[in-house]
Amino acid sequence: MKKNTIFFSFITFAFCAFLASCGTQETESNINDPCLPAIDISKINNSEINVKIERVDNDIFALKTKEEISTYFKKNQLFTKKYIQLERFGGNDSIPVKEIYSLISNKYLDTLHQDCNRIYGDMKPLENELTNAFKHIKAIYPDFVPPRVQTMITGYGKGARLREMPDMLISKELIVIGLEFFLGDKYKYQPDVPEYIARRYTRENIVPMIVREISTAYNKYDEKDRTMLGETVFYGKTYYFMQSVLPCMPDSIALGYTNQQMKMAYYNRATIWKHYIDKQIFFNAKNNVVKDYMDESPFTLPISQDCPGAIGRWSGLRMVRAYMQKNPKITLKELLSNENAKDILENSGYKGE
Repeated sequence: MKKNTIFFSFITFAFCAFLASCGTQETESNINDPCLPAIDISKINNSEINVKIERVDNDIFALKTKEEISTYFKKNQLFTKKYIQLERFGGNDSIPVKEIYSLISNKYLDTLHQDCNRIYGDMKPLENELTNAFKHIKAIYPDFVPPRVQTMITGYGKGARLREMPDMLISKELIVIGLEFFLGDKYKYQPDVPEYIARRYTRENIVPMIVREISTAYNKYDEKDRTMLGETVFYGKTYYFMQSVLPCMPDSIALGYTNQQMKMAYYNRATIWKHYIDKQIFFNAKNNVVKDYMDESPFTLPISQDCPGAIGRWSGLRMVRAYMQKNPKITLKELLSNENAKDILENSGYKGE
């Protein structure tokens, strides 16, 4: 990448920030915290949706023998099928039983388990957040059936090698939260992941991560469209759905950005847009190009090491928000059903604002 494509610098940012603060009187809500039109959930009552989190980790850590673990697997078929994935072992539970036994016999993980109980308590606040989110989804999609929600502890994936991504399992029928991943950056043990991913492992990110995954069941896209624009709009719709279901959730939570990254992107938004146009990025379908702008990373290198990673996702949210503001009669359900990314771009009137 030639140096003349890298336009961000501390001076550029400072200058743009100065113009923004002096000329347009930007507020924090412009940058990071929009509140979308409210969804009426008054007709959704607790008899339809009332989340109760099942503490599978407490159940499993109370077991003493391999025989008790095997019996637990047989009594909890959904957990065994979705999380343990027993079919991978030909229906024979000897290997997963051995690994779970090793997990609960580890005194260090027992301490970790106790810390999770101390920090999360009775889980009531998290249950309330999930209940509220699921009510919003139910109001949009009446056929939505909330999945069961359970918790597990794996020792950051190292205590038992049953799954490749043990931080959270999300399926139509079951959600399993790896509690130890979400103890925050001040906790003495940390997952072995890059910092730009680790900073999202906080309690406040659990429900947004769940809602984001649920959105994929409703977010339609043209499978033949492999362009940067297609990806941009897909993620924009994802984040718009999240902010509709989780009212006034900051952009920074959806995107996984720091406040500084939010400001950097916002104050340089015109230059980011110019880069897209000058480099003809939107209709480029080359996999390596799309990945450069859409994949999670510390920064978006084709633009600058000062430009937040996955900047295309940030642009997508702003594009979709502009589309919905310009077309107020379009419902959230209609937005997610629209597979035509070009249509959304053209009818958004968005030009990097």
